[in-house]
Amino acid sequence: MSDLDTQVIEFTTRVTSAMGLSLSADVEETPDHLRINLTGEGADALVRRKGEALDALQVIVNTVFRRDARG
Repeated sequence: MSDLDTQVIEFTTRVTSAMGLSLSADVEETPDHLRINLTGEGADALVRRKGEALDALQVIVNTVFRRDARG
C-alpha cells in the first residue's frame, strides 16, 4: 500500500467519523483506480436516499485526491 493509499483511507475514515459513522476502510487497488470499501455498523446510511451521501463522499475524496496524484 502506497503512502497516497494510506492518506486516502485516513481521510475517508475522518470524514465518515465526522458524519457520525464508525466505519473501517479497506483499499482495493486496480491498474486504473483505487476503491475504498467501507464496512461497519451504520454503513447503510451512505446508500439511503438514492446514495446521496455516498455520492457526496466520493466527490469530496476525488476533489481532495485528484486522479493525477497517482501518477
